[in-house]
Amino acid sequence: MDADGELRLDSRQAMLAGGSSGPALVPGQPEESPLYTLTVLPADDAEIMPPEGSGGPLGKELTEKLRRWIAEGAIWPEGVTLKLREKPRQDPAESPDNIELVKRIHALIIQRSGEASPAKISDYSQRIPQTEVAYHMVAIAGGEFLMGSPSQEPHREPIEGPRVRVSVEPFWMGKYEVTWDEYEPFMVTQVDRSKDGARTDYDPAQLDDYAWYYDNSNEKYQKVGLKKPNPWGLYGMHGNVSEWTADQFTKDYFSRLGQQATSPFVAPKTLYPRSVRGGNWNDDPARLRSAYRRGSDPAWKQQDPQLPQSIWYHTDARWLGFRLVRPLKLFYGDGSESRNTASTFTGDI
Repeated sequence: MDADGELRLDSRQAMLAGGSSGPALVPGQPEESPLYTLTVLPADDAEIMPPEGSGGPLGKELTEKLRRWIAEGAIWPEGVTLKLREKPRQDPAESPDNIELVKRIHALIIQRSGEASPAKISDYSQRIPQTEVAYHMVAIAGGEFLMGSPSQEPHREPIEGPRVRVSVEPFWMGKYEVTWDEYEPFMVTQVDRSKDGARTDYDPAQLDDYAWYYDNSNEKYQKVGLKKPNPWGLYGMHGNVSEWTADQFTKDYFSRLGQQATSPFVAPKTLYPRSVRGGNWNDDPARLRSAYRRGSDPAWKQQDPQLPQSIWYHTDARWLGFRLVRPLKLFYGDGSESRNTASTFTGDI
């Protein structure tokens, strides 16, 4: 029953003592008791307790009953301590989020996409079935660039080099980060979930024109498309929300690539750490540089109250998001090639 900040909810005494943020229960004062106030938040609020999929949101009858109990003094039977009810563990093979489902979706994508010529790829837009929300994909021709940062670059970290010349196959990338309007229709499984080349993307002196970061974000992510795009027409590549890549995060990433690499990709072998790029609304300008990267951490979901914790619910990383990327040539995340097609991936670039 431990939660973030050493808060415990298994006894009246523990709730009165509270954690680093104060008591969870104030007898006679429900409006001052987080045990009650967090249950009556709007249903789409990320802090509502219990969260959706873990018994919440509570109905009006239950929240009113809780309010009255606290208002009447929060009487607790003497000597009673609550025990956590063990959550049945699901066989990963029976989960709707498994590799076989991913492979079936991937096969369908290949079947419908057909062979595309690098000379013929172009920007396109499509709408998501049922919701009719549009998304926009920008064609990137591919080419070569020096990946990493030069040794004299301000704020450079050792893991950003040595620089390597990299060749990238053509691909499409989302014009904007994925929005909730795009993502929510795909939250359909029973897994518990909840609601971030050598050319310069911007001159640091013009950062405010291109990116949301600590000084201008008002401490939250912003609507997509409100800043200027980079030279390829992509918005929010720096700042707003940091974005997942497919790669395992390794400190010796550049050394592994050798002197030259084509569409580099380090296939993940462990859940942590995975590579994240781009900087976000809570970062200083130094973390919005093209070469800056960081690895994911279990602390990003430490407040997830579910047991076992969800693989999706990053309670402590509200600055994290992602963007659609569609390579011209495809392969599975484990490095194996798709049938009837060559393999490559955009990876940690």
